[in-house]
Amino acid sequence: MAELLVRLRQRKLVQWVVAYAAGAWALLQVVEMASGSYGWPTLVMRVAFGVVAVGFLLTLLLAWYHGERGAQKVSGAELLLLSLVLVIGGGLVWRSNTHVPSPTEKASEGIGTALTRSVSDKSIAVLPFENLSSDKDNAYFADGIQDEILTSLAKIGDLKVISRTSTQRYASRPDNIAEIAKQLDVANILEGSVQKAGNRVRINVQLIRAQTDSHLWAETYDRSLDDIFAVQSEVAQKIAGSLAASLTHGEREALALKPTDNPAAYAAYLKARALNTGVIVSRAQADTILGAYREAVELDPDFALAWAELAREDIRTHWVGFDPGGALRKEGETALARAQQLAPDLPQTQVAQAVSLYYIQLDYAGALNTMKAVNKALPGYADAWLFSGFLSRRLGLWEESATDLERARALAPNDAAIAYHLGVTYVSMRQCDRAMPSLDASLKLQSDNPAALWVKLQCAWVERDLVRADQMLADESSQTPGFSALRAEQALFKRDYTQASTQYRRAVDSAGDLHIDSEFNGYIPAAVGWRLQLALSEQRAGNMTAAQTLYAQVKAHAINELATKPDNPYVAASWHAALGIALAGLDERQAATEQAGLVSSLVSESKDALEGPAYSDYVARIYALNGDATRAIPLLRHLLHTKSSVLGPGYLQLDPAWDPIRSDPQFQALLHSTGMGKKATTP
Repeated sequence: MAELLVRLRQRKLVQWVVAYAAGAWALLQVVEMASGSYGWPTLVMRVAFGVVAVGFLLTLLLAWYHGERGAQKVSGAELLLLSLVLVIGGGLVWRSNTHVPSPTEKASEGIGTALTRSVSDKSIAVLPFENLSSDKDNAYFADGIQDEILTSLAKIGDLKVISRTSTQRYASRPDNIAEIAKQLDVANILEGSVQKAGNRVRINVQLIRAQTDSHLWAETYDRSLDDIFAVQSEVAQKIAGSLAASLTHGEREALALKPTDNPAAYAAYLKARALNTGVIVSRAQADTILGAYREAVELDPDFALAWAELAREDIRTHWVGFDPGGALRKEGETALARAQQLAPDLPQTQVAQAVSLYYIQLDYAGALNTMKAVNKALPGYADAWLFSGFLSRRLGLWEESATDLERARALAPNDAAIAYHLGVTYVSMRQCDRAMPSLDASLKLQSDNPAALWVKLQCAWVERDLVRADQMLADESSQTPGFSALRAEQALFKRDYTQASTQYRRAVDSAGDLHIDSEFNGYIPAAVGWRLQLALSEQRAGNMTAAQTLYAQVKAHAINELATKPDNPYVAASWHAALGIALAGLDERQAATEQAGLVSSLVSESKDALEGPAYSDYVARIYALNGDATRAIPLLRHLLHTKSSVLGPGYLQLDPAWDPIRSDPQFQALLHSTGMGKKATTP
């Protein structure tokens, strides 16, 4: 042993190792800082560690042979040893970082399916936090804390974090942790509780390994509202440490960022976040959320995060048709400008900017580029991937859209809206087989969503499969307006005009100001579309007076709405389409044709691959109802081969709207070319 130590000293092995360790440590620090600054993936750090490990072995070999003798030529034995170290070490580094990805990894990289079977040890779901406050009105505060911890975790690229919309259905402290983890495809569960009294808050959190029900980490925080944000940052970092997730320099900086020093403003912001969990279906719902964001920025005018969220919600609410005067649009643009002034690099500010580019400027390419930067900053944020998916399909990037929506689905497996939009994307691609699992999942999660069932029915109707459509509509328990309208459309396709009229009247009478995607893409009240279909049913049944009255009602309504000059071209196009159909029904053919031209000019297929074809469908319908086969048939021929058009051979065969041109030889030839020309014109 003594002789070995002497030889080690002679070869200066310790000095070599110390020098190498110092240099390697400095190199890794530089790589980590560069990764944080430029958003490099965690693979870079893993490769760097592998290279350092291989280099350490090479250093030992060089020190042993040359530490004492310096300039001695390299011997054959040395070359052999060095080559073996390089080959074996390099192979191990390559194998550890480039392997066939599992389904979970495919989803996390956006190239696989949303629901996976293998579970990453670095995956987590945060269950709803229990509200222990004596004032039950503080429940929003517990929800807000949960949401903010989720947002913090979403900033860590090495973690898979399930979205809040997918965990809200579970209890705060469930007995079936393992089953919940299996449903969400995660290995770990975070439970928590919040107790708020005045300016003091107590937060309890515990991280549980689901499979073994063992506690990995637990902590209780007693803090004032002034210090509440530090808790969220610390919890996120503790979880990352417990799950051995690496944090880049940029991620550490993002977690340390404090959004506001005003506790009351932060409480208002948390309330808004707690309320803002689903699709906006009414102006009243939107006003409640917007009111909380406004309170937050009034209390702290420098609260950039709240300004960004206010801008996003203002603009989104404006887009879906709940802002006819444009006041919310103006407020949203002002809020965005303030957020950009305060924190232009904040991911939420960039999301708001992308929303503005999308909904106000209709710059889908610019918005998508902005969202790609957001996805790097918030890789675990399901809504960001959902929004990217929306943008990609507007640009006709269908597979890219599906990939992003699959990734969003993996992060939010219990989100009915994400499952629905993924199904819509596949149906728009005319791939119904790929769409059905997502649409079924959406309906299982939200059984009262008629839009998801409508998309499923499209797949049956396009194949003229009325039996299959009947099976989809077999559940008679739902009597909501949307489901009544779907039953009416099926009856219309069966040429059962009495039943169609009954169901459409039921839908119209109870619709209110409901907006749903199946009618004019959700931009105007659904009752407008149903009233037009009711008029068609009455017309085909020979009740011409009733039909004319209904068409006249829609005509007057559309003219009044268009007189307000809506600044959203999609809202305007929807009203022009409705007016065109009503005018055709009233036999005002020239005026109807003019409306069709306005629809095409407002929303074109060249600028919008998703909704452009949908509005072309309405244009073709106006021409057909006008009896104008010359204009209708070339457009139908085009739409039969265009993604995102709902038209298909079955629709042309079933829908009475095409009856005015059905006997035209060109229409019959078009049907024949689809393989349905020999079938009866009525079911």
